[in-house]
Amino acid sequence: MRILEFSPPHFLKKVRLWNKSFKLMVDGYDSLFVNQRMENFGVDIPIASTMGLTERQYTDLLGGKGCLEPGCTDKKASRTHWSWAKRWCSKCWQSKIEREDRILKARQHDFPQRQILTKLLECIPIGMHDSFMKAHDYIENLEARPSTAPRIYKYYIKSEVDKVIEEYQAFKLQPFKDDPTKSAAENASARTLHQQKEADAAEKQSNFLDKRKAENDEHMQRVLKIEGAIRKKRQEDSQPYNKNREGRRELFLKRAREEIPDVPVPFVLETKAFKAATRIFRDAGTERGWQTLKPKIQKEWDDSAEKRRLESGETQSTENDGETGSTRVDQSQDIQPSSNSSSREDSQTQNSQQNQLSGLGLQRFDQTDMQNFMTDRANNMMASGGMFGPLYGNNFGSSANGNIYGRSAVPSLHSSIFSTAPLGNSFLDGTMQFHTQSSNMNNGLPQLAMDFSTSYQNSGYMHLPHVSNNHTNNFFGSGSTSAQPGDRKITVNSLLADPAPGASMSYDTFQ
Repeated sequence: MRILEFSPPHFLKKVRLWNKSFKLMVDGYDSLFVNQRMENFGVDIPIASTMGLTERQYTDLLGGKGCLEPGCTDKKASRTHWSWAKRWCSKCWQSKIEREDRILKARQHDFPQRQILTKLLECIPIGMHDSFMKAHDYIENLEARPSTAPRIYKYYIKSEVDKVIEEYQAFKLQPFKDDPTKSAAENASARTLHQQKEADAAEKQSNFLDKRKAENDEHMQRVLKIEGAIRKKRQEDSQPYNKNREGRRELFLKRAREEIPDVPVPFVLETKAFKAATRIFRDAGTERGWQTLKPKIQKEWDDSAEKRRLESGETQSTENDGETGSTRVDQSQDIQPSSNSSSREDSQTQNSQQNQLSGLGLQRFDQTDMQNFMTDRANNMMASGGMFGPLYGNNFGSSANGNIYGRSAVPSLHSSIFSTAPLGNSFLDGTMQFHTQSSNMNNGLPQLAMDFSTSYQNSGYMHLPHVSNNHTNNFFGSGSTSAQPGDRKITVNSLLADPAPGASMSYDTFQ
């Protein structure tokens, strides 16, 4: 019988069913339950009588299963609520309880003085649950607990709340009313007697609150001891299991470093197979277990290869874009002044060599802006077929196919107006040719030659001033021979203006 005292609480229920001898022994000795409880949970655990239980009921609450609510058929419930020494399933438990803050709000009209209702709640057992409606062990000083998630709430049994309020209100007397059949002196005597009775009732209410609170405090102290003993028992039982889990973890990590060194240890720790293998607590790990785990880790590593490649590529691309952008900004800030000065020097050299446009007014345009403008203008004209004859023709700017204007000349434009590298030839002898080389126009199209002549002077499309092809005239002004460079300028708006709505866009001639 001494051996049975070291067994778990649920074991006695099974032993009783083995044979008649064990049944008589378990049913005949209450000391067997007492000693078993002390061996498992310590000598400080409260005895059964203080909890209002028999020895067998106490042991069943410690190790049994099944909801104890009459009519409930749940046989898997295992949570015992020690404040009431009952084991309820989740459904039955939630139907019985009410949170403290909701009790105070629902009954504030019956008790205008909130402290009275608070004192009444101190007279009955209390329980706690978190914000997920999961039962929690009782905490004596809840206010000192750190306010971290999940939040802990106090709750009470609704029937006990109603019962304690009813018992408290039973001491209260009805208000005094004068009896019209009696004289004033008799009513005064009756009122004095009633006031004395009210004072006695108030004292009884106060004594009731003090007595019930003291009893409840003792009861909750016993609940704290029971719940503490159960937690300690669970921690002691879990130590061998935790050691086995730690042993499996160390063994598998060691084998992973030796046999699959190409797989990083952080990746091994995060694999599903490794986590599942280290949750097992039956042993501290074996070679057979590692041989089963190894291919699973390698499979997860191979499956994640594509994901790692994409992540590394995106990271590298982001870094390269950032470096390229910063380098481009630095280079543009450092190189732009020197490139402008060098192009200016080249322009001056060409002016001195040609010596044909001495009276020309010079106007310098930004190379990038002009290139974009001419590219967009050429694309628009090609799309509509204007100035180049039929779309995608073989000869642009020629007199073939009835194109009578042929090559036209623009009056006296100097080559420094447009950069020579991206835009084509210089304007010599009153003639200028644009060779647009944008990537949008190189898809199988020949190089375009664009010439302008004085026949455009009245065209609403160009909006150019009246000029001639005389080299003695200043293109940017009137026919004055004394005009100096910079007297008049072509505005950017005139170049970027859209064609006039009424302008004629004939393929053969311009009007």
